[in-house]
Amino acid sequence: MPAQASRSAALGSMAAMFPVTTALMALNFLVFIAMLTRGVSVSGPSSAQLIQWGSDFGPLTLAGQWWRIFTCMFVHIGIIHIATNMWCLWSIGPLAERIFGRWIYVLVYLYTGVSASLLSLLAHPLVPSAGASGAIFGVAGALIPAFYFGKLPIPPQAVKATVKSLIVFAIINLAIGAEIPGIDNAGHIGGLVLGLMIGALLSRSLTAAPDVKRTTALMVFALLALALFYGEHIVRRAAGFVVPYYNAEIALEKGDTPRAVTELSAVVAQQPRLADAQFLLGNALLRLKQYPKAEAPLKKTTELSPNSAEAWVQLCYLHDEMQKFDQAYSECGRALALIPGEAAALDDQASALIGLKKYDEAIAILGKLTKEHPEMLAAWNDLGQAYAESGHYKEAADAYQQALKIDPKNQEAQEGAEAALQRWGRR
Repeated sequence: MPAQASRSAALGSMAAMFPVTTALMALNFLVFIAMLTRGVSVSGPSSAQLIQWGSDFGPLTLAGQWWRIFTCMFVHIGIIHIATNMWCLWSIGPLAERIFGRWIYVLVYLYTGVSASLLSLLAHPLVPSAGASGAIFGVAGALIPAFYFGKLPIPPQAVKATVKSLIVFAIINLAIGAEIPGIDNAGHIGGLVLGLMIGALLSRSLTAAPDVKRTTALMVFALLALALFYGEHIVRRAAGFVVPYYNAEIALEKGDTPRAVTELSAVVAQQPRLADAQFLLGNALLRLKQYPKAEAPLKKTTELSPNSAEAWVQLCYLHDEMQKFDQAYSECGRALALIPGEAAALDDQASALIGLKKYDEAIAILGKLTKEHPEMLAAWNDLGQAYAESGHYKEAADAYQQALKIDPKNQEAQEGAEAALQRWGRR
Protein backbone atom coordinates (compact mmCIF):
# COMPACT_ATOMS: atom_id res chain seq x y z
CA MET A 1 0.00 0.00 0.00
CA PRO A 2 1.43 3.42 -0.88
CA ALA A 3 2.48 5.57 2.08
CA GLN A 4 -0.17 8.24 1.40
CA ALA A 5 -2.93 5.64 1.22
CA SER A 6 -1.64 4.08 4.45
CA ARG A 7 -1.75 7.43 6.26
CA SER A 8 -5.27 8.10 4.98
CA ALA A 9 -6.43 4.72 6.20
CA ALA A 10 -4.87 5.36 9.61
CA LEU A 11 -6.59 8.73 9.90
CA GLY A 12 -9.88 7.19 8.84
CA SER A 13 -9.50 4.50 11.47
CA MET A 14 -8.74 7.11 14.15
CA ALA A 15 -11.77 9.12 13.09
CA ALA A 16 -13.97 6.04 13.36
CA MET A 17 -12.58 5.21 16.80
CA PHE A 18 -12.92 8.77 18.14
CA PRO A 19 -15.83 10.40 16.28
CA VAL A 20 -16.47 13.12 18.90
CA THR A 21 -12.91 14.42 18.85
CA THR A 22 -12.89 14.24 15.05
CA ALA A 23 -16.22 16.10 14.84
CA LEU A 24 -15.08 18.82 17.25
CA MET A 25 -11.88 19.35 15.32
CA ALA A 26 -13.73 19.36 12.01
CA LEU A 27 -16.19 21.96 13.28
CA ASN A 28 -13.36 24.21 14.46
CA PHE A 29 -11.57 23.91 11.12
CA LEU A 30 -14.75 24.48 9.13
CA VAL A 31 -15.46 27.72 10.99
CA PHE A 32 -11.89 28.85 10.43
CA ILE A 33 -12.05 28.06 6.71
CA ALA A 34 -15.37 29.89 6.44
CA MET A 35 -13.75 32.93 8.08
CA LEU A 36 -10.90 32.83 5.57
CA THR A 37 -13.28 32.61 2.61
CA ARG A 38 -14.95 35.81 3.84
CA GLY A 39 -11.67 37.72 3.87
CA VAL A 40 -10.56 37.27 7.47
CA SER A 41 -6.78 37.37 7.88
CA VAL A 42 -5.14 33.95 8.19
CA SER A 43 -2.61 35.28 10.69
CA GLY A 44 -4.77 37.47 12.90
CA PRO A 45 -8.39 38.62 12.56
CA SER A 46 -9.33 42.10 13.77
CA SER A 47 -11.48 42.54 16.87
CA ALA A 48 -14.41 43.57 14.67
CA GLN A 49 -14.07 40.38 12.61
CA LEU A 50 -13.90 38.20 15.72
CA ILE A 51 -17.04 39.84 17.08
CA GLN A 52 -18.78 39.39 13.73
CA TRP A 53 -18.00 35.67 13.76
CA GLY A 54 -19.28 35.08 17.30
CA SER A 55 -16.47 35.74 19.77
CA ASP A 56 -17.33 36.39 23.41
CA PHE A 57 -17.61 40.16 23.89
CA GLY A 58 -19.06 41.66 27.07
CA PRO A 59 -21.04 44.60 25.61
CA LEU A 60 -22.90 42.23 23.29
CA THR A 61 -22.97 39.01 25.32
CA LEU A 62 -24.19 40.79 28.45
CA ALA A 63 -26.73 42.72 26.39
CA GLY A 64 -28.52 39.46 25.56
CA GLN A 65 -26.40 37.68 22.93
CA TRP A 66 -25.68 34.77 25.27
CA TRP A 67 -25.15 32.38 22.35
CA ARG A 68 -21.65 33.91 22.14
CA ILE A 69 -20.49 31.91 25.18
CA PHE A 70 -20.93 28.83 22.96
CA THR A 71 -19.92 30.09 19.53
CA CYS A 72 -16.67 31.60 20.80
CA MET A 73 -15.37 28.06 21.44
CA PHE A 74 -15.20 27.48 17.67
CA VAL A 75 -13.72 30.83 16.60
CA HIS A 76 -9.94 31.20 16.44
CA ILE A 77 -7.52 34.10 16.19
CA GLY A 78 -5.33 33.02 13.30
CA ILE A 79 -3.67 29.87 11.99
CA ILE A 80 -1.22 29.46 14.88
CA HIS A 81 -4.03 29.72 17.42
CA ILE A 82 -6.19 27.03 15.82
CA ALA A 83 -3.23 24.76 15.01
CA THR A 84 -2.05 24.83 18.63
CA ASN A 85 -5.51 24.23 20.05
CA MET A 86 -6.34 21.39 17.65
CA TRP A 87 -3.01 19.69 18.35
CA CYS A 88 -3.83 19.83 22.08
CA LEU A 89 -7.36 18.56 21.47
CA TRP A 90 -6.08 15.65 19.37
CA SER A 91 -3.57 14.85 22.11
CA ILE A 92 -6.07 14.52 24.96
CA GLY A 93 -9.46 14.22 23.24
CA PRO A 94 -9.23 10.52 22.32
CA LEU A 95 -8.21 9.69 25.89
CA ALA A 96 -11.22 11.58 27.26
CA GLU A 97 -13.53 9.96 24.72
CA ARG A 98 -12.34 6.52 25.80
CA ILE A 99 -12.52 7.22 29.56
CA PHE A 100 -15.80 9.14 29.77
CA GLY A 101 -17.68 7.87 26.76
CA ARG A 102 -18.91 9.98 23.90
CA TRP A 103 -21.87 11.94 25.26
CA ILE A 104 -20.25 12.68 28.65
CA TYR A 105 -17.14 13.86 26.81
CA VAL A 106 -19.25 16.25 24.70
CA LEU A 107 -20.89 17.66 27.83
CA VAL A 108 -17.52 18.09 29.55
CA TYR A 109 -16.25 20.00 26.53
CA LEU A 110 -19.32 22.26 26.29
CA TYR A 111 -19.79 22.89 30.02
CA THR A 112 -16.15 23.74 30.64
CA GLY A 113 -16.12 25.91 27.50
CA VAL A 114 -19.06 27.88 28.90
CA SER A 115 -17.33 28.17 32.28
CA ALA A 116 -14.24 29.52 30.49
CA SER A 117 -16.37 32.05 28.63
CA LEU A 118 -18.04 33.29 31.81
CA LEU A 119 -14.79 33.77 33.72
CA SER A 120 -13.28 35.48 30.69
CA LEU A 121 -16.26 37.87 30.65
CA LEU A 122 -15.77 38.58 34.33
CA ALA A 123 -12.02 39.21 33.99
CA HIS A 124 -11.95 41.38 30.85
CA PRO A 125 -15.45 42.07 29.55
CA LEU A 126 -14.37 44.71 27.03
CA VAL A 127 -11.93 42.41 25.19
CA PRO A 128 -13.20 39.92 22.56
CA SER A 129 -12.21 36.37 23.48
CA ALA A 130 -12.29 33.26 21.33
CA GLY A 131 -10.85 29.78 20.99
CA ALA A 132 -11.23 26.19 22.11
CA SER A 133 -8.51 26.35 24.76
CA GLY A 134 -10.89 26.89 27.69
CA ALA A 135 -12.78 23.70 26.80
CA ILE A 136 -9.50 21.83 26.19
CA PHE A 137 -8.26 22.86 29.63
CA GLY A 138 -11.60 21.64 30.95
CA VAL A 139 -11.17 18.23 29.34
CA ALA A 140 -7.62 17.98 30.72
CA GLY A 141 -8.87 19.03 34.14
CA ALA A 142 -11.63 16.39 34.12
CA LEU A 143 -9.16 13.65 33.24
CA ILE A 144 -6.88 14.35 36.22
CA PRO A 145 -9.32 13.31 39.01
CA ALA A 146 -10.85 10.68 36.71
CA PHE A 147 -7.50 8.88 36.59
CA TYR A 148 -6.57 9.64 40.17
CA PHE A 149 -9.85 8.61 41.87
CA GLY A 150 -11.55 6.52 39.20
CA LYS A 151 -10.14 3.06 39.93
CA LEU A 152 -9.79 2.48 36.23
CA PRO A 153 -8.56 -0.92 34.98
CA ILE A 154 -5.15 0.54 34.19
CA PRO A 155 -1.81 -0.33 35.81
CA PRO A 156 -0.94 2.09 38.66
CA GLN A 157 2.28 3.17 36.97
CA ALA A 158 0.36 4.13 33.82
CA VAL A 159 -2.19 6.06 35.91
CA LYS A 160 0.56 7.92 37.73
CA ALA A 161 2.36 8.78 34.50
CA THR A 162 -0.86 9.99 32.83
CA VAL A 163 -1.88 12.18 35.78
CA LYS A 164 1.61 13.66 35.90
CA SER A 165 1.58 14.44 32.18
CA LEU A 166 -1.87 16.09 32.44
CA ILE A 167 -0.78 18.24 35.39
CA VAL A 168 2.40 19.25 33.55
CA PHE A 169 0.29 20.06 30.47
CA ALA A 170 -1.96 22.37 32.53
CA ILE A 171 0.90 24.06 34.41
CA ILE A 172 3.03 24.68 31.32
CA ASN A 173 0.15 26.13 29.34
CA LEU A 174 -0.97 28.35 32.22
CA ALA A 175 2.61 29.58 32.58
CA ILE A 176 2.77 30.35 28.85
CA GLY A 177 -0.53 32.21 29.13
CA ALA A 178 0.81 34.27 32.03
CA GLU A 179 3.91 35.29 30.08
CA ILE A 180 2.47 36.06 26.65
CA PRO A 181 0.18 39.12 26.36
CA GLY A 182 -3.17 38.49 24.75
CA ILE A 183 -3.60 34.90 25.96
CA ASP A 184 -6.81 34.49 27.95
CA ASN A 185 -5.65 32.75 31.11
CA ALA A 186 -8.92 33.63 32.85
CA GLY A 187 -10.70 31.42 30.33
CA HIS A 188 -8.12 28.67 30.81
CA ILE A 189 -8.63 28.74 34.58
CA GLY A 190 -12.41 28.81 34.20
CA GLY A 191 -12.34 25.69 32.05
CA LEU A 192 -9.75 23.90 34.18
CA VAL A 193 -11.51 24.45 37.52
CA LEU A 194 -14.89 23.22 36.29
CA GLY A 195 -13.18 20.29 34.58
CA LEU A 196 -11.52 19.27 37.83
CA MET A 197 -14.91 19.42 39.56
CA ILE A 198 -16.62 17.34 36.88
CA GLY A 199 -13.87 14.74 36.88
CA ALA A 200 -14.00 14.45 40.67
CA LEU A 201 -17.80 14.11 40.72
CA LEU A 202 -17.86 11.49 37.96
CA SER A 203 -14.72 9.55 38.90
CA ARG A 204 -16.32 6.93 41.16
CA SER A 205 -19.03 6.07 38.62
CA LEU A 206 -16.76 5.61 35.59
CA THR A 207 -16.45 1.86 36.12
CA ALA A 208 -20.00 1.39 37.47
CA ALA A 209 -22.86 -0.28 35.61
CA PRO A 210 -24.07 1.69 32.57
CA ASP A 211 -27.35 2.77 34.21
CA VAL A 212 -25.54 3.97 37.36
CA LYS A 213 -22.96 5.81 35.27
CA ARG A 214 -25.72 7.45 33.21
CA THR A 215 -27.79 8.47 36.25
CA THR A 216 -24.77 9.92 38.03
CA ALA A 217 -23.77 11.90 34.96
CA LEU A 218 -27.28 13.26 34.50
CA MET A 219 -27.40 14.43 38.12
CA VAL A 220 -23.94 16.00 37.94
CA PHE A 221 -24.59 17.89 34.72
CA ALA A 222 -28.05 19.01 35.87
CA LEU A 223 -26.54 20.50 39.04
CA LEU A 224 -23.73 22.11 37.07
CA ALA A 225 -26.24 23.60 34.65
CA LEU A 226 -27.85 25.36 37.61
CA ALA A 227 -24.42 26.45 38.84
CA LEU A 228 -23.55 27.93 35.42
CA PHE A 229 -26.94 29.63 35.26
CA TYR A 230 -26.26 31.21 38.65
CA GLY A 231 -22.75 32.08 37.50
CA GLU A 232 -24.20 33.92 34.52
CA HIS A 233 -26.24 36.09 36.93
CA ILE A 234 -23.11 36.84 38.97
CA VAL A 235 -21.21 37.86 35.85
CA ARG A 236 -24.09 40.01 34.64
CA ARG A 237 -24.27 41.85 37.96
CA ALA A 238 -20.50 42.33 38.19
CA ALA A 239 -19.72 43.18 34.56
CA GLY A 240 -23.04 44.46 33.24
CA PHE A 241 -21.72 48.03 33.33
CA VAL A 242 -19.83 47.37 30.08
CA VAL A 243 -23.08 47.51 28.11
CA PRO A 244 -23.82 51.20 28.80
CA TYR A 245 -20.07 51.91 28.67
CA TYR A 246 -19.86 50.51 25.16
CA ASN A 247 -23.04 52.33 24.15
CA ALA A 248 -21.49 55.56 25.42
CA GLU A 249 -18.35 55.05 23.35
CA ILE A 250 -20.48 54.49 20.23
CA ALA A 251 -22.54 57.58 21.04
CA LEU A 252 -19.38 59.70 21.43
CA GLU A 253 -18.08 58.43 18.08
CA LYS A 254 -21.37 59.49 16.47
CA GLY A 255 -21.33 62.88 18.21
CA ASP A 256 -24.39 62.08 20.33
CA THR A 257 -22.98 63.59 23.54
CA PRO A 258 -26.29 63.75 25.50
CA ARG A 259 -26.81 60.01 24.95
CA ALA A 260 -23.22 59.38 26.06
CA VAL A 261 -23.80 61.35 29.27
CA THR A 262 -26.91 59.27 30.03
CA GLU A 263 -25.08 55.98 29.46
CA LEU A 264 -21.96 57.01 31.38
CA SER A 265 -24.04 58.24 34.31
CA ALA A 266 -25.45 54.71 34.53
CA VAL A 267 -21.93 53.26 34.42
CA VAL A 268 -20.50 55.41 37.24
CA ALA A 269 -23.59 54.69 39.33
CA GLN A 270 -22.71 50.97 39.11
CA GLN A 271 -18.92 51.33 39.09
CA PRO A 272 -17.96 54.59 40.83
CA ARG A 273 -14.30 53.57 40.95
CA LEU A 274 -13.97 53.05 37.20
CA ALA A 275 -11.62 55.90 36.30
CA ASP A 276 -12.12 55.63 32.54
CA ALA A 277 -15.87 56.04 32.87
CA GLN A 278 -15.51 59.01 35.22
CA PHE A 279 -13.10 60.63 32.77
CA LEU A 280 -15.36 60.08 29.74
CA LEU A 281 -18.34 61.45 31.67
CA GLY A 282 -16.41 64.56 32.68
CA ASN A 283 -15.27 65.12 29.10
CA ALA A 284 -18.78 64.64 27.74
CA LEU A 285 -20.15 67.20 30.19
CA LEU A 286 -17.34 69.58 29.19
CA ARG A 287 -18.45 69.23 25.56
CA LEU A 288 -21.92 70.27 26.62
CA LYS A 289 -20.44 73.17 28.64
CA GLN A 290 -22.07 71.83 31.79
CA TYR A 291 -19.07 72.86 33.84
CA PRO A 292 -20.38 72.47 37.42
CA LYS A 293 -21.58 68.93 36.60
CA ALA A 294 -18.26 68.04 34.95
CA GLU A 295 -16.26 68.94 38.06
CA ALA A 296 -17.19 65.92 40.19
CA PRO A 297 -16.33 63.15 37.68
CA LEU A 298 -13.06 64.85 36.68
CA LYS A 299 -12.03 65.27 40.32
CA LYS A 300 -12.93 61.63 40.92
CA THR A 301 -10.76 60.66 37.96
CA THR A 302 -7.72 62.38 39.45
CA GLU A 303 -8.39 60.67 42.79
CA LEU A 304 -8.58 57.25 41.13
CA SER A 305 -5.76 57.88 38.62
CA PRO A 306 -3.48 60.56 40.11
CA ASN A 307 -0.88 59.90 37.40
CA SER A 308 -3.28 60.64 34.54
CA ALA A 309 -1.87 63.82 32.98
CA GLU A 310 -4.85 64.04 30.65
CA ALA A 311 -7.27 64.12 33.57
CA TRP A 312 -5.30 66.94 35.26
CA VAL A 313 -5.31 68.92 31.98
CA GLN A 314 -9.07 68.58 31.61
CA LEU A 315 -9.63 69.59 35.23
CA CYS A 316 -7.33 72.58 34.70
CA TYR A 317 -9.29 73.59 31.60
CA LEU A 318 -12.58 73.21 33.49
CA HIS A 319 -11.48 75.41 36.39
CA ASP A 320 -10.09 77.98 33.98
CA GLU A 321 -13.53 78.14 32.32
CA MET A 322 -15.13 78.40 35.78
CA GLN A 323 -12.66 81.23 36.60
CA LYS A 324 -11.11 79.26 39.44
CA PHE A 325 -7.71 80.34 38.23
CA ASP A 326 -5.59 79.33 41.23
CA GLN A 327 -6.93 75.79 41.05
CA ALA A 328 -6.49 75.68 37.29
CA TYR A 329 -2.86 76.84 37.52
CA SER A 330 -2.08 74.19 40.15
CA GLU A 331 -3.78 71.39 38.22
CA CYS A 332 -1.91 72.18 35.02
CA GLY A 333 1.24 72.11 37.11
CA ARG A 334 0.36 68.54 38.15
CA ALA A 335 -0.04 67.60 34.49
CA LEU A 336 3.28 69.19 33.54
CA ALA A 337 5.04 67.37 36.37
CA LEU A 338 3.85 64.14 34.78
CA ILE A 339 4.50 65.14 31.15
CA PRO A 340 6.88 68.12 30.94
CA GLY A 341 6.21 70.31 27.93
CA GLU A 342 2.69 68.98 27.32
CA ALA A 343 1.22 71.58 24.97
CA ALA A 344 -2.40 71.59 26.18
CA ALA A 345 -1.29 71.86 29.81
CA LEU A 346 1.03 74.79 29.02
CA ASP A 347 -1.71 76.59 27.11
CA ASP A 348 -4.26 76.12 29.88
CA GLN A 349 -1.73 77.12 32.54
CA ALA A 350 -1.00 80.31 30.61
CA SER A 351 -4.73 80.97 30.34
CA ALA A 352 -5.01 80.62 34.13
CA LEU A 353 -2.12 83.10 34.52
CA ILE A 354 -4.03 85.58 32.35
CA GLY A 355 -6.99 85.16 34.69
CA LEU A 356 -4.64 85.86 37.60
CA LYS A 357 -3.38 88.98 35.75
CA LYS A 358 0.14 87.58 35.56
CA TYR A 359 0.50 88.61 31.94
CA ASP A 360 4.28 88.54 31.62
CA GLU A 361 4.45 84.95 32.84
CA ALA A 362 1.66 83.97 30.46
CA ILE A 363 3.34 85.70 27.52
CA ALA A 364 6.62 83.94 28.27
CA ILE A 365 4.91 80.52 28.22
CA LEU A 366 2.80 81.26 25.14
CA GLY A 367 5.66 82.82 23.20
CA LYS A 368 7.69 79.66 23.57
CA LEU A 369 4.67 77.45 22.94
CA THR A 370 3.74 79.15 19.66
CA LYS A 371 7.31 78.79 18.42
CA GLU A 372 7.29 75.07 19.18
CA HIS A 373 3.71 74.56 17.96
CA PRO A 374 3.01 77.27 15.34
CA GLU A 375 -0.19 75.49 14.26
CA MET A 376 -1.76 75.67 17.72
CA LEU A 377 -4.74 77.98 17.32
CA ALA A 378 -5.66 78.19 21.02
CA ALA A 379 -2.12 79.26 21.96
CA TRP A 380 -2.17 82.16 19.45
CA ASN A 381 -5.55 83.31 20.70
CA ASP A 382 -4.39 83.17 24.31
CA LEU A 383 -1.20 85.03 23.40
CA GLY A 384 -3.32 87.70 21.74
CA GLN A 385 -5.45 87.98 24.88
CA ALA A 386 -2.37 88.19 27.14
CA TYR A 387 -0.89 91.00 25.04
CA ALA A 388 -4.21 92.85 24.84
CA GLU A 389 -4.84 92.58 28.60
CA SER A 390 -1.35 93.94 29.29
CA GLY A 391 -1.80 96.86 26.88
CA HIS A 392 0.41 95.61 24.04
CA TYR A 393 -2.20 96.01 21.32
CA LYS A 394 0.01 95.73 18.24
CA GLU A 395 1.52 92.48 19.51
CA ALA A 396 -2.01 91.32 20.34
CA ALA A 397 -3.17 92.09 16.79
CA ASP A 398 -0.18 90.23 15.38
CA ALA A 399 -0.94 87.17 17.49
CA TYR A 400 -4.60 87.17 16.47
CA GLN A 401 -3.53 87.51 12.81
CA GLN A 402 -1.44 84.36 13.20
CA ALA A 403 -4.50 82.61 14.58
CA LEU A 404 -6.51 83.75 11.53
CA LYS A 405 -3.91 82.25 9.23
CA ILE A 406 -4.66 78.90 10.84
CA ASP A 407 -8.43 79.39 10.82
CA PRO A 408 -9.68 82.44 8.86
CA LYS A 409 -13.19 81.97 10.24
CA ASN A 410 -12.23 81.78 13.90
CA GLN A 411 -14.57 84.19 15.64
CA GLU A 412 -12.38 84.71 18.72
CA ALA A 413 -9.39 85.67 16.56
CA GLN A 414 -11.49 87.93 14.32
CA GLU A 415 -13.00 89.85 17.25
CA GLY A 416 -9.69 89.97 19.12
CA ALA A 417 -7.75 91.30 16.12
CA GLU A 418 -10.38 93.96 15.41
CA ALA A 419 -10.49 95.14 19.02
CA ALA A 420 -6.69 95.20 19.33
CA LEU A 421 -6.28 97.21 16.13
CA GLN A 422 -8.92 99.73 17.20
CA ARG A 423 -7.31 100.26 20.58
CA TRP A 424 -3.84 100.46 19.04
CA GLY A 425 -5.13 103.07 16.57
CA ARG A 426 -6.45 105.26 19.38
CA ARG A 427 -3.06 105.49 21.05
